[in-house]
Amino acid sequence: MTCGALGVFLPIILRLVETRSAAGLSPLTWSLQLLGYALFVVYPARSGFPLSSYVEYAVLMAQSLAINCMIRLFAGVAAPSVAAGAAAYCVALALALRCTPLRLAKLCVPAATALLSTALLPQICRNFAARSSGGWSGITASLGIVGNSLRLYTTLRLAGGDRLLLAQFGLGVSLNAILLTQVLVWGV
Repeated sequence: MTCGALGVFLPIILRLVETRSAAGLSPLTWSLQLLGYALFVVYPARSGFPLSSYVEYAVLMAQSLAINCMIRLFAGVAAPSVAAGAAAYCVALALALRCTPLRLAKLCVPAATALLSTALLPQICRNFAARSSGGWSGITASLGIVGNSLRLYTTLRLAGGDRLLLAQFGLGVSLNAILLTQVLVWGV
């Protein structure tokens, strides 16, 4: 899963770097993803779980931070302001990873689930309104479908079919399928 996580948002990052434009991307989607992945990292880190059990979320979080920064830069926000915002985010994350009480860290998981389960909705709505893929990558959507499908399988096999997890990953498959359809119908 970690190797797949490295490539999930890479096509979007490369497009942003190449075009120097974030046109079509929903800033709200990327802000929700950034917060959701951060919350998913807090609980296992505070619980002392091995990094390998949550490194994919850390990788996705780092990619989401990069995309958030580029969206703001290409929208005309001054580079020092973007850098200060990214630094503040990193400081807040470091504090959360070090200081969050475990009983509070446990609440991060359902909050992250809710955020990440709905984070793609603003992008999907924006795409429908513009009749465009919004710059979303077909590779990113495909990897989202595959990753969530694998999580569905492992949840059924290893987590006793936990309904909350099945709903989360099922929704992830569905939302990524909508994004993939938008890319195929409206192009990149």
